[in-house]
Amino acid sequence: MPRLFRILRALSARELSALEKYLRSPAVNSREDIPLLLKAYRKVPRGEAPQPEQFWDAVYPGEPFMLRDWRLLLSRTLKLVEGFLIFRQLEEEEAMQKLLLAKGYRRLQLTPFFERAISDGHTLLEKRGYFDSESLHLHYRFEDAYYDYVASHKRQEATNLQEASDRLSHYFIATKLKQACLAHSRNITNQERYRIGMLQAALEEIAAYPALLLVPAIAVYYSCYRAVVEGGEEADFQKLRLVMDQYHEGFPNSEMRDIYMLAINYCIRRANTGEEPFVPETLALYRQSLNRGYLLDDGVIPESTFSNIISLALRLKEYNWAEGFTEQYHARLPPVFRRPLYLFSIGKLCYAQQKPTAALRALAKVEAKAPFLYLGAKILQVKIFFEAGETDALESLLASLQAYLRRQKKLGYRQAHYQLFITFSRRLMQLAPYDEKGREVLLNDILAATGFQEKEWFLQQLR
Repeated sequence: MPRLFRILRALSARELSALEKYLRSPAVNSREDIPLLLKAYRKVPRGEAPQPEQFWDAVYPGEPFMLRDWRLLLSRTLKLVEGFLIFRQLEEEEAMQKLLLAKGYRRLQLTPFFERAISDGHTLLEKRGYFDSESLHLHYRFEDAYYDYVASHKRQEATNLQEASDRLSHYFIATKLKQACLAHSRNITNQERYRIGMLQAALEEIAAYPALLLVPAIAVYYSCYRAVVEGGEEADFQKLRLVMDQYHEGFPNSEMRDIYMLAINYCIRRANTGEEPFVPETLALYRQSLNRGYLLDDGVIPESTFSNIISLALRLKEYNWAEGFTEQYHARLPPVFRRPLYLFSIGKLCYAQQKPTAALRALAKVEAKAPFLYLGAKILQVKIFFEAGETDALESLLASLQAYLRRQKKLGYRQAHYQLFITFSRRLMQLAPYDEKGREVLLNDILAATGFQEKEWFLQQLR
């Protein structure tokens, strides 16, 4: 399908109507065929593949189809549609409008209007109250535009070069810290490695000038870097929580979602090493980010986030809350995960409430290709079969789990966890009832397994 039609298909009915008005404006389009093409497109039923000849007859009735002219029409229309997308985006960027307006006044040599546009731009950014790196960058661009004007037209006057330099430093340092935090997260979850250049220079600048921490974006990302990337002490994490609460309204939801997920992943890793106070802390962060609207991305909750929240709530025995969350948010999951993850969550809840039959019923209906869902469901079945003494079913299930694990190459740090579960399950199953020495060896091995998330279940079976 041509790129033009892929873009048009992504637009809503309201956006298509706005595009029609845009294309009929003499300021942007003087051709009659382009609006006719859009009108013909809107008559095609949604989901039906557009046919060139069908559109051609609507745009150029009675004329023979010419492939070269058809491609030219698509190219011209695409250029205007992309201009419309830029126009709509710019409508939402008031500060950027002021910057472009200032440059326009500068070109026309309308000095008072130029200075007013620069001042209005700074005021607009301050009133908006955003602390994110994009806003810092815009502040710098306003200062830079003004410096360029002063240096060219008022050479004897003092300039704003210091302000421009400071704004650029704020943007640079905050962005480098942000990138370092995101790179760390990608390395943990996807084993991706990145070199964040000039990071050390940014850290040294903060050490030399601690007043930089009064800049909210630097305060947030520096605290995040200290706690999450450097794996700092609990005091570093509490500092991060403090600045998150203090400045959360000054960041876009998408950026706060990233910050919360960095803090949450830090807590998860601490909890997985046996530091129990971080378990309720993790759930508290999830709840807070849910209440503030950060976890939903265009109305969708990521499947990994949904699953983590359920696991934490069950670990803390908050069964009623877990059930309410499952019923309220499962419809917000991506379609491919909606039913299987809902059933898996119900299975986990039933198992936690000591309803093994109901749990197995739900787990038997889980059909998923995602490793975390497949392995999660099978691990829960292993527990139920062991507790019920279903030795044959258990052995078969462990064998299929081992085969599955060999085929998976992208599980990251979770690969070791799943392998430990299989190994310990087999040793537990093969343990003779009165083999106290074997029991003690297995117990010590489980206790020594750093970061093993199923430790508590195995310890219960060995008691």
